[in-house]
Amino acid sequence: MEPDPGPDPIRLDGILQELPRWALALTDTLLPQRIRDQLQNYDRVVIVPDGILHRLPFQALVVGKNDHGSLFVLDRLPPISYAPSLKAWWLLHQRDGQRQSEKKPLLSIGGGVYLEYAGQQVIAARVFRGLFKVLTLFGAKATESAFKAYAEQCAIILISAHAVYSDQMDGRSSCVYLAQDPKNDDQVDNGGRLEIHEILDLNLHGCRLVVLSTCDSAIESKRYMGAGNSLARAFLTAGATRVVASFWNVNDQATSQLMTSFYNKVAGKMKPREPVDYAAALHAAMIEIRNTPHNPNNGDWRSPYYLIGP
Repeated sequence: MEPDPGPDPIRLDGILQELPRWALALTDTLLPQRIRDQLQNYDRVVIVPDGILHRLPFQALVVGKNDHGSLFVLDRLPPISYAPSLKAWWLLHQRDGQRQSEKKPLLSIGGGVYLEYAGQQVIAARVFRGLFKVLTLFGAKATESAFKAYAEQCAIILISAHAVYSDQMDGRSSCVYLAQDPKNDDQVDNGGRLEIHEILDLNLHGCRLVVLSTCDSAIESKRYMGAGNSLARAFLTAGATRVVASFWNVNDQATSQLMTSFYNKVAGKMKPREPVDYAAALHAAMIEIRNTPHNPNNGDWRSPYYLIGP
């Protein structure tokens, strides 16, 4: 039997040449030009995705090109937020209006399982000093039990860690990896796997923002799309007003740069009794990373982080 020669290079070249046209066709199907023109008159776009669109970062859709390369929805539309449903959007807005969390601390936790740039994100959270009391858990101190002890007290929770997603609906297969608690003998409840059912047991109704700087934190089951079995949705259900989460595996260094920029922009806008536009801050951070000269990660602005909630 002769070995498989692999894909026909001529056919593959043809496919690659067609990709830009297909990308534009997808954008025109989901966001026709006439709709995009109308949306430019607004300050915010809210998307309620359905089915497989739960896995699509709309800001990365291609809308054209110029002398410097492709143009994206990020370049042409206002900041984008996502919502599980219109009712959920209304409830999150109500929750946001009732928030009195100025005196609550901020929790920055990272590196329970080794990430080269997790420490940079923990350091970046120091920009919030003066606005919040900043609680920092890093490395071996970033245990699951410590997270559970502090999370319910906090106005903002910033997590930089490994995470995994499973298509199972058991509430245990998807998790954020934190450090194991050395005092825990059975390694079941605090074994370093912060699972969905454990997040749902938390009371986070004093939390205005959760950032899941992890892989796969917004992915939902293909079989039960929209059923709310993602890590991000668990934090919303537990009481958080908004969550920044990811659609797929992300680059550690690019994520660190994006979150550092996002934290700086959020902290810079925080004023007493004045709301922060978190979607605008994330939008601006993406553009900043993309436009930074000689940045090896400026192609990774499309690291698929997005904001769920107001």
